This record gives sequence, C-alpha cells and structure tokens, in this order.
Amino acid sequence: MPRTRPPYPPEFRLEAVRLLRAGVRTPKQLAAELGCSEQTLRNWWRQDQADRGERGDVLSSEERQRLRELERENKVLRQEREILKRAALVVEADPAQDLVLGALEVREAAAVDELRLEGRDPRFGHRVDAPIVK
Repeated sequence: MPRTRPPYPPEFRLEAVRLLRAGVRTPKQLAAELGCSEQTLRNWWRQDQADRGERGDVLSSEERQRLRELERENKVLRQEREILKRAALVVEADPAQDLVLGALEVREAAAVDELRLEGRDPRFGHRVDAPIVK
C-alpha cells in the first residue's frame, strides 16, 4: 500500500518547479534533496508546462477546475432530471399529487432564496466568494 502524506504547500511546489526549470539538477537529484519522489516532481513540472501553454496534451489548472465544476453541475442536473421524471410519473398516476408538488416547488424556491441571501451558490451550497475545493 502506498505511503500517504499531506499535500505539499504550493510555495514548495513552485520552488521545486523553478529549480527543475533552471536545469541545474536532474529530477532524481532534486527529489533526493527535497525529500519527495521523482515522479511527483515530474508531475508538477508537467502541470507547470501545461499552465504556461507549453504542453497541449495536459489540461491546465484552470481547465481542470472548470471541468470539475461542470462535472459537479452535470451531476446535479442529472439528479434533478431524475426527480422530475419521478414526479411526472406520480402526477400522471394521481392528479391530486399536483398540489403536493406545487407546495414542494414553493419550499424549494424559498430554500434557494435563503442560500442566495447567505451568499451561497444554490446549485452547490458553497460560498460564492470561497474557492471551490474538491
């Protein structure tokens, strides 16, 4: 089983990549000096190259972030669609349920308004001004 540890601080990563870009040491030498794996350094370097636009085969950090957001939104939309499908089946089977569903829509709208007043994104519940962390 691989050994796990807390993530390296961003400053540490940036400095390691800067040293790699300088070309004074090989990734193997630098990994031994910094106490991290050679592959970790190569991954950071590869991501830095993608962020700088030097690589087209790897998503940049911004593209990765946007992809995560879209995947999250897609998941929510699929769940909502499934709920609406089930609700439509209930209403189709028993038209009296239409009143119940109307009441649920009012409650949901109130909950969305409450989240917006708190400064939260109603789709995900996180603060709008806070960074999204996966």
